[in-house]
Amino acid sequence: MKRGADLRDEHHVVRHVPLGKTRRDAEGNVLGILPAAIERREGEEYLSVNHLEHFTGTRKQQMTEVKAAITAAKESKTLGTKGLFATANVGVLKSAVQAKSTKKIRIAYAPTNHNPSHSAIHNIPEDDIELMDQLADEVFANTVQVGKV
Repeated sequence: MKRGADLRDEHHVVRHVPLGKTRRDAEGNVLGILPAAIERREGEEYLSVNHLEHFTGTRKQQMTEVKAAITAAKESKTLGTKGLFATANVGVLKSAVQAKSTKKIRIAYAPTNHNPSHSAIHNIPEDDIELMDQLADEVFANTVQVGKV
């Protein structure tokens, strides 16, 4: 895949979510992700994700490769085991944003030196709290604990 190419609607993106950006119950059990987990940081032009289908094999093998790529790209070279990987279907993500916003998002392949599956979500609205809630609760609802990958 060429740098900058749009990801296919049937493909998936994975977002690493540290424990501090997860929703938990009174006992500390992780229930999902907070909307803050899918908001761009100040000054960022896009939201970083990983293209799951960049890797071949079973879904488990793909997730293992995504974990290795994210870990390699981190300065600390470690990921907290209690964090989550949240997965979203590209087409569902685009449709959800378009249904609530005038902006069209673009999800493009953007590999880095240490992360060959890195991709970018461009134009994701920052100021729509209702949309961010929906994306966190419904679109990025498929999660797995980092330590279980």
